[in-house]
Amino acid sequence: MTDDVHDKLRTLTDRAEISDCMQRYARGMDRQDRALLRSAYHDGAVDDHVGFVGPVDDFIDWAFAYHSTQTVTSITCSTTPRRSTATRRTRRPTTSSSAPTENPRTT
Repeated sequence: MTDDVHDKLRTLTDRAEISDCMQRYARGMDRQDRALLRSAYHDGAVDDHVGFVGPVDDFIDWAFAYHSTQTVTSITCSTTPRRSTATRRTRRPTTSSSAPTENPRTT
């Protein structure tokens, strides 16, 4: 394999791995799947989000608590040759917890 082909293959592989990582993060957050979300981070990672800076495991606790207070609505549309449909699903928080307070590490 030539160096040029090897470099292109490495670039494509790197891009695929980054995309997989981003998808694990998004799905883990959406499904509140701790193990899947955690797999998007390396050991010892520090997350720096607006309102939070700290160890990833603390971030996951903070983010899940925050997202449990949110209402999520998704709309799915499909079209077939004979009919079109739209489905609306709303998920409301199942707990009465409030949004987390500001992380003390950010001040």
